[in-house]
Amino acid sequence: MISKNIHFQALTEFLRLRTNLDRILSPVAAQFGLTPFQSVMLHLISQSEETTVGSLFRELDLNQGNVSSVCKKLECDGYITRNKSQRDERIIVISLTVKGKDTIRRMEDELLCCFPECTEKTKKELELAVEGLAAIKTFAENLNAAIAEKQRSTENA
Repeated sequence: MISKNIHFQALTEFLRLRTNLDRILSPVAAQFGLTPFQSVMLHLISQSEETTVGSLFRELDLNQGNVSSVCKKLECDGYITRNKSQRDERIIVISLTVKGKDTIRRMEDELLCCFPECTEKTKKELELAVEGLAAIKTFAENLNAAIAEKQRSTENA
């Protein structure tokens, strides 16, 4: 039987997790003049040769305008470039600059220092945590979809 307040318990734990992750990432990002969100954006951009604002906002499930404004700031600060795609000039491709690549490398090195020595056991635990977080993300997406559907049906009634 599911506890009556399990939903609030889950949401509370999600909030605690976010708070703890911000505490880890904030000081590292700040060393490079970045916010945690900007550092995550740089990391995502570093994962692909051809990143677009569209792929970033879908990946992060955020408003395209918010992602665009962060990209503009990162471009102004010299971390990324934005260029028209050679395949379709309506699409803007985002790439890391040398400064962006160097910053990501240095941030990754700094984050490694934050973690205890990575043994085979801790690597497996971290892999399990990543899988669990992916499951939590899916759960939250499904919950959001159900809430949106309920709101639509209430509005149409």
